This record gives sequence, C-alpha cells and structure tokens, in this order.
Amino acid sequence: MDQHLPFVRTTAKQRYSKRLRVYQEQTVPILSHYAEQGNLLEVDGEQQWENIVEEIVRAIQSRHYIAIGGRKTPTGRNVI
Repeated sequence: MDQHLPFVRTTAKQRYSKRLRVYQEQTVPILSHYAEQGNLLEVDGEQQWENIVEEIVRAIQSRHYIAIGGRKTPTGRNVI
C-alpha cells in the first residue's frame, strides 16, 4: 500500500450519500432477485431485537423444517 496517499476528509453527508448509492446499485438488485424466487424474508428492523430474532427463527423453522434447541426435525434428525 502506498504510504504517500493523501488523507481525504469526508463529511458524514458524503459518507451517507455514498453508502446509499452503493446500496441502490449493488444491494437492491440482489434483493429483487431473491424476492422473485420467494427466498427473501422481510423483517421490521425497528422492533425490539428479541422480536426480530423470533420472527427470523420462525421463518427459518417453517421454511426449512428446522427445530431449534435440540428438538427433532420431521425427518427425525436432531438439530442444535
């Protein structure tokens, strides 16, 4: 790495604008792809974190028949 690169100061507004642009250019197309396949779970991230975790676990369990906490799946396999 070149040790002589100038230090560039950026404002919070510049950083936020860049992050938003990268999100729109790189993340949104991926989300659309998975949504079209029915493989996207949307969760309200403004609720209590415990509720977010519960919602994600329920979705994974119902979609993939995974049992959390040492219970058995429908195929009889133990899942940790």
